[in-house]
Amino acid sequence: MHNLNRLLAWAHARAIENLLERVPGCQEAISDQFGDRRLLEEALLARGRRVALVQRPRAEADPVVAAASLVARAEFVRRLNALAERFGTPLPKGAGPPVLAAARAFVARHGAAELGKVAKLHFRTTASVR
Repeated sequence: MHNLNRLLAWAHARAIENLLERVPGCQEAISDQFGDRRLLEEALLARGRRVALVQRPRAEADPVVAAASLVARAEFVRRLNALAERFGTPLPKGAGPPVLAAARAFVARHGAAELGKVAKLHFRTTASVR
């Protein structure tokens, strides 16, 4: 997608679509505000989904959004740990020296071609170890 806001819009739209299938009659979806709101609206409309979309900065102030954020973070950490176990290499979160060292160790062990299975390839850290 070559654009973080487009990627976020696609991911948010996909999550909303999945929830709309499970919760018929849902009238409203709340999302953190990022980029141009039309990106998310267009991503939803492309699949024929209609829902009142509320986007606002710091949407996690809403308890439902805060709970969803906690669940998403827990799943992210769980899957990151599973990848670390699968590849036998620590995969620290974020950026900086520990992440750079882990990325170099990963490439040394598994090769640059496998990096896309555990890292975002468009980040500077990734580019510096390929």
